[in-house]
Amino acid sequence: MVNLYFVIGITDEGMIKSKLLWEFIEGVDVRIKNVTEFLNDICPELEYRVAKIHDPFGPAVVDDTMQLLVISQETIQGGMKINEIRKANDLPELHLLPLQLIDEPNPGPNEEKKISSSNTRIRMLGTVIHPIIPNTKIPRSPYIIGLTGGIASGKSGVAKHLTDLGAHVIYCDDIGHEVYKAGKPCFDALLVYFGKRIIADNGEVNRKILGEIVFSDKKELDKLNSIVWPHILEEVENIINNTDKKVVVVEAAVMLMAGWQNRCHEVWTTVVPRKEVISRLVNRNGLTEEQAVARVEAQPPSTFFVEHANVVFCPYWEVDYTRQQVLKAWELLQGRIAQLHEGKLQCDEGKRH
Repeated sequence: MVNLYFVIGITDEGMIKSKLLWEFIEGVDVRIKNVTEFLNDICPELEYRVAKIHDPFGPAVVDDTMQLLVISQETIQGGMKINEIRKANDLPELHLLPLQLIDEPNPGPNEEKKISSSNTRIRMLGTVIHPIIPNTKIPRSPYIIGLTGGIASGKSGVAKHLTDLGAHVIYCDDIGHEVYKAGKPCFDALLVYFGKRIIADNGEVNRKILGEIVFSDKKELDKLNSIVWPHILEEVENIINNTDKKVVVVEAAVMLMAGWQNRCHEVWTTVVPRKEVISRLVNRNGLTEEQAVARVEAQPPSTFFVEHANVVFCPYWEVDYTRQQVLKAWELLQGRIAQLHEGKLQCDEGKRH
């Protein structure tokens, strides 16, 4: 009697980074658990072997007991390549069973025409992907959104759309430049710690010299942040206390590192593919590719921002599609604000996939 079994390949973390919005994908162990439970539920009589896939071919090129490979019509070439490798390794060729993928009945902009998990992830943009825990330590109004994200990830574009929708957007980079100015308390504190070596001929902080000091010594950078961040936050809170807007957006790349998310009702973030970030830094900021890569690697990974955010945007496509994401988030936000004031805030509008 032939011992029939099925091998199910699950892509591991090293392979998923080429996928669109891979930051939304659950860990490989979670996916293995879910797939195993699903398979045992639909047909517990069959034997399943779930394998982590570390490369494009997986166990299909080394398992001498395998006989049949189920593939999609679009991956026939990959199946033929597997048989080519098996033949070179003196393994019997696999029977290839290509299946036609189901068409997506209502594909949206930038979505695939077939049923695809990437479409599911795209549709999560602008929705709540992590539960919102009501922050009882800050007033309900104005409702404060912390907007963050990595370098060149499109934060300013999202902020502009939110301004157009009626939010009061506070740009922490602009405030940071202000608090450095001579005569400000932050300037005085910097002078006390770093000394006159950081002062330019015009009496202002020489950012180039200061940057050379702090970016070559993490302890000095941490000290700089400990001096500057509280002054920025103080200015932000002054603006919030004097605004007449119902929604305030605090745009800050350092939002999570500085711990300012604790002063917000929600955290929103932006992510774009790594290659796109590097391209923007090269073409927009005039950096070399090596410099761009160094900037990217010096910051937290995109998964860090996604894991700590309630809502995620991907300003990767055309501007209008980013605007659609923001509009969706804004409309859902209005419902949450209404529920908050009624004491009925729903904390789980979305799930990770």
